[in-house]
Amino acid sequence: KSMVVEAPAAESSYRFPGRVKAAEEVELSFRVSGTLVALPVKEGQEVKRGELIARLDPRDFETSIASVKSQINQAKAQLKAMRRGERSENIRSMEAQVRASQAQYNEAQLNFDRYAKLYKDKVVSKMEYDNALAARDVAKANLESSKESLAVGQHGSRQEDIEGQRSVIEGLQSQRKQAQDALTDTSLLAPFDGIISHTYVENHQDIEAKSSIVKLQNINDSVQIT
Repeated sequence: KSMVVEAPAAESSYRFPGRVKAAEEVELSFRVSGTLVALPVKEGQEVKRGELIARLDPRDFETSIASVKSQINQAKAQLKAMRRGERSENIRSMEAQVRASQAQYNEAQLNFDRYAKLYKDKVVSKMEYDNALAARDVAKANLESSKESLAVGQHGSRQEDIEGQRSVIEGLQSQRKQAQDALTDTSLLAPFDGIISHTYVENHQDIEAKSSIVKLQNINDSVQIT
């Protein structure tokens, strides 16, 4: 006897519960704090590697770089004076610089005192308080540097003092690089091609370092099922 074996009427299928997500996803954040001034992406938008995701206001960081550059120039001028001494007209110029630096420090101190009281009363943010504190400290450093330059010009320096001044300049140059890196970090760029799956902030919002800005999913890799 024989019989024809026919295919079943329907294929068997199985169903399992699970969640599908991108194999690579990351929450992007800034390394520095500041005020958000650009957020050109939206949820569901595709972005390319290197494309701007968000940007912080760079003005405070640019001011920091300019301040460090000013300190470097003063330190180099002081080193030059330590090496050869200064003439009387240069001494008068240094004295004028000390007076100007003193006025700037006095103003920065008054401004900091005002922000300290406002911060204590919870009127201004921690970031505004920190900016006033940093400005006061920078003005103080400039004043001390100009005073030291004047003292060197008036009395001359020993070789060990000259070597110490070289170290000061190297330290300031390191600070300038750190300030430049901080300025670079005000721009948040996409690390890979992907889709913005979620945004956590609004434009013009004060942002703390390491706070999540967006979630980026890689659309070119495989998916994970959990």
